[in-house]
Amino acid sequence: MKEMIKKYLIVILFIVCFFVPVSFFGQQLTLKQCVRMALEKNKNISIAEKQEQKADLMVRVAGTNYLPKFSANGMGLYGNNDMDFALNITGLPKPIGLKFDADNIYEAGVGVRQPLYMGGKVNSAYKMATIGRDISRLNKKLTADQVTVEVYKAYWNAVKASEMQKSAEQYRKTVVEFFRNMNNAFNAGMKPRNDLMKVQVRLNDANLKLQRAKDAVRLSRMYLCNVIGLPLRSNIDLSDSFESGDFLMDRNVGITARPEYLMLNKQVDIKKYEKRYVASDFLPQVGIAGSYNYMHGIKFNNAGYLLNGTNYEVLLSVKIPIFNWGEGAKKVKAAERDMDISRLSRDDAYDKMTLELQNRIDGYDEALLEVKMTRHALKQSEENLRMSRNNYDVGMETLSDYLQAQSIWQNAKAEYISARTNLEISKVEYLKAAGKL
Repeated sequence: MKEMIKKYLIVILFIVCFFVPVSFFGQQLTLKQCVRMALEKNKNISIAEKQEQKADLMVRVAGTNYLPKFSANGMGLYGNNDMDFALNITGLPKPIGLKFDADNIYEAGVGVRQPLYMGGKVNSAYKMATIGRDISRLNKKLTADQVTVEVYKAYWNAVKASEMQKSAEQYRKTVVEFFRNMNNAFNAGMKPRNDLMKVQVRLNDANLKLQRAKDAVRLSRMYLCNVIGLPLRSNIDLSDSFESGDFLMDRNVGITARPEYLMLNKQVDIKKYEKRYVASDFLPQVGIAGSYNYMHGIKFNNAGYLLNGTNYEVLLSVKIPIFNWGEGAKKVKAAERDMDISRLSRDDAYDKMTLELQNRIDGYDEALLEVKMTRHALKQSEENLRMSRNNYDVGMETLSDYLQAQSIWQNAKAEYISARTNLEISKVEYLKAAGKL
């Protein structure tokens, strides 16, 4: 009989493992998986990717300005345009009759244009386009960093909520056990009703804290689902916990690797080429053009076509600005001012980002110290709770003191969990501020 039951259990376990959807149990998600899912589904990331693709196309467009431009042209005329007239020439006995038939005329040809020297305009435009592409890539990296930080915060807050629920369940379990013992003692006439009511109040408080913890778990996981692109009510479980290895911080790192700073540097470079682009309008420009055409039409006295052949042309164009009332110099100076503004903005942002980095380093140090202190306080509260329970059991401590010891332990546990959460979040904030995320 036992062997048969065992076989049935194995079959049921097989069916559950292979045929019941994973979502029934809860999808296990690691922090790395959440980051990957968020980067794949985040709309801001998609926008940044489209901007990068657009910038790449603009670089290709700018590159075509180095190449010759080819064109084709054609013209056709059909109508009733016959012309008859007489030509009187002195010395001739009679006028000469002339007839032009312009009913059907057409022309076709091809042309090519090639800039030889445009004052640096073509090269400046291409450089600005390539820098713009670099900025779009850095913007994509910045957006990804921002999304990653948001995922880290949402994930660790969800872990915090889960740990808080475990703590609340443990606290309630302790209070329930104590209430059961107190109720038995009251029924046996060994404890007064007042003591039982005090424990009942503490049990109600434990139930309320547990319900709040469950609500926090539900809401934090819904928010995490929103961040990583899952339906809000997806059944998920978190694989990572606070038991992570030591984190090595580089305290001498700067902010020059941050995408924000690199973007500002690129903006300065763009302003430099904008200045050259503006100046090119007031420098000599040289270009060459050529065409090859065929024209057909206009009969003359029904003897044949007056136009029936090909021709080619080559044109060299030179444009040299001579005098423009200082327009060029003023525009170049205005472009220089834009470049100065861009440099000043970059330098100001550098100082602010350096301050932010130092703040993140200090924040991590404080969070690390807080973890050490709350861990020590938790151990003390656990020992205090154990001693208080022993003293209460032998009548050496009041009920109020023992209940207070329970509250101290529960608060110490909550503070330790919050400190661990802050430490994990401070890590990712430091990495983003240092450009190392």
